[in-house]
Amino acid sequence: MSTLRERRRRQTARELQETAIRLARERGGLDTVTTEMIAAEAGVSVRTFFNYFTNKEAAVVGDPPDFPQEAAARFVAGRGALSADLKTLMQAHFARMAFSPALLRELLALTHAHPKVRRVHDGMLRDLRDRLAGLIEERLSSRDPWTVALLATLTLEAGRLALDAWKDGEAAELGPALDRAWDTLTEVASLVAPADPGAPGG
Repeated sequence: MSTLRERRRRQTARELQETAIRLARERGGLDTVTTEMIAAEAGVSVRTFFNYFTNKEAAVVGDPPDFPQEAAARFVAGRGALSADLKTLMQAHFARMAFSPALLRELLALTHAHPKVRRVHDGMLRDLRDRLAGLIEERLSSRDPWTVALLATLTLEAGRLALDAWKDGEAAELGPALDRAWDTLTEVASLVAPADPGAPGG
């Protein structure tokens, strides 16, 4: 369970992120926004800003994403179908990161529009992939490292496709978008699975 200090830290980080995104919108992009502006608008000192983020691009992306501790523990201890448990873990991750749909769309748009924001975002996704690979390795201790790494990568790629589909209006909500992405991932897995020698084309 998170402490009061941790909750306050997350709240301040979220306020800085929301301020950075809002200023980028109001000023027609991130290029004319400075860390000093973000700090002043959020009501904190520049020094406090740098206690949270290294630059304005990092502020836009926000706190490094992670899986909720309880959901991660349930996944590691789970004995159900791996695919279903991975999807449940991704749903918990989406629920944790979800905030104002309009703000999330702006974040994704800034990620696509600004290479520096994209690099920060991609770095955080690599950290998240490593975290997920660690959880998968804990659950499947005897699996080959390549299997673990590829499974983590594909899981997060399904999440990315869901986010992009939702951002582009192909899905009204994140939940159905993840359902579609997960169905597609399952279909892809079946396409590359070894064919049954007795089946047509096998």
